[in-house]
Amino acid sequence: MLNFFKNKRELFIRCDNCGYTTKVTKELFAKILGATTVFLGYKAWVGFLFAGTGFAMAICIAICFGGIGLLAYGKEVVEWLNKKYPCPQCQAKTWNTFEASDLELMKQKEQEESMKAFFGGDNTVVYFDEKIRSAFEAGIKNASTEIAIAVPFIKKYIISDTVIFQDTLKSLLIDALNRGVKVKILYGIRYNKDDNKDLLEARNTMTELYSELHPLYKNLYIQEGNVHTKVAIFDKKYMLVGSFNYLSFGGHYTQYTRKEATNAHYESKRICPYYQEYFTFG
Repeated sequence: MLNFFKNKRELFIRCDNCGYTTKVTKELFAKILGATTVFLGYKAWVGFLFAGTGFAMAICIAICFGGIGLLAYGKEVVEWLNKKYPCPQCQAKTWNTFEASDLELMKQKEQEESMKAFFGGDNTVVYFDEKIRSAFEAGIKNASTEIAIAVPFIKKYIISDTVIFQDTLKSLLIDALNRGVKVKILYGIRYNKDDNKDLLEARNTMTELYSELHPLYKNLYIQEGNVHTKVAIFDKKYMLVGSFNYLSFGGHYTQYTRKEATNAHYESKRICPYYQEYFTFG
């Protein structure tokens, strides 16, 4: 989540046309009025705003103090901005005011709608071949709270090398970890013994990855299991499940490559059983 959401009682403006968002501060008004006022004291700030904006004294004082006092004058502020301040990103003058908590909810809703559209809404969508990998990477990039992956097989080069897309899988996961997203990986298949080649390769790769990243990211959880399922769940809201093994196959297809199919689900009634079965650790 963006850093400006930390103070829940601050006032923000958001462009209705493109979504550009910024906090309402006295410095913003100085910028709009073309003045350099960094070193002004409180009284000078109030006088400057009172003379330059045309606002009542109470509004100018609220701008200087910010916080909850400014929230009461959101309507007057946005009316003034819609006349004076074109959006730096799209040049529109279609501002609206929000508290930080409102923006937070709006951002979450927009993200949910975006992913809902990507995964086909309330219906099950079937992806084949290259489109499966695209859907998987889109899920990683759009996740805001949690990524959960269960696979039997791991290939180191799939995680560390650029297979098809510009980003490596490892770099995508690191980006998610940096966003504060929890990442869970359940892996491993035993074939009735604990030392088979596939399991050892997966174990060595995951041990190396965990040793490298966990000291930096406490939101990474890796657990060995005995699974043949291939499933990825994002934010407990979007799920890919099918034959495609996300951590051992890059998704490059030729005329000789076996066909793969994966279902994409948005419905919680389908997602919850998978999550409860495989991802209660961490």
